[in-house]
Amino acid sequence: MNQILPMLRLPTHEQSKMRTELETHTLVELKAFLGVVSSPGYQAELAEEAILQVQAERAANFAMFQLERQRQTAPQRTREAAKQLAKDKETFSALCRQQGLSECEANLNLWRRSQSIEGLASASAQELAKLREEQIEAHNEFLLNADTETLRTLAREEHAIKRQAAVQTDADLQLAASKVRDAIIGFPLLPGTWNGQKLDSEFIRRCSAETQKLLQKRFGSAQLTARLQGRG
Repeated sequence: MNQILPMLRLPTHEQSKMRTELETHTLVELKAFLGVVSSPGYQAELAEEAILQVQAERAANFAMFQLERQRQTAPQRTREAAKQLAKDKETFSALCRQQGLSECEANLNLWRRSQSIEGLASASAQELAKLREEQIEAHNEFLLNADTETLRTLAREEHAIKRQAAVQTDADLQLAASKVRDAIIGFPLLPGTWNGQKLDSEFIRRCSAETQKLLQKRFGSAQLTARLQGRG
């Protein structure tokens, strides 16, 4: 038995049980059992099992370590994820306002995955109305808190914009009326070149008054004005 027990490579707490078990066998049986456990093949299997057991124990210990680490860092990761989500929502909200996109949850999730606005749904009529209302409120709030000089500057800028719009509208009306008159007369189409030069807005601005009058007489003022403004 003293020869058999070391061959079995049993844990300490199991050796006494095995000794009790061996004591129930005859000497002949013990000799036969010793021959089996002392064979190279049997010992090789024991060595392989020991290695596998050590590897399994290490893997189990590492898995437990990972689980414990995840448990300990879970609160921090949750806080970081919540902080990142709030930051992403703020960025996404500003992006939607600039691009006229919907701030729906599906758009947000798609944008967080791809970091692209491609394929995102446009803002609904309700969202656009709400955005317009917020813009008006923000503008009114700004005006209420602005000083006198700022208000005067804004008033001058607004007047300039309205004046420019009025001038543009008047020019558009005049061009439309000129097109109607020229269509009645039936002027030919304004060519792309004139005397070997490209007949573009730059040429019309730089050419002589006589050349402008000749072009207007031959092709009409509507086409000449449209070409000068880059519309044709």
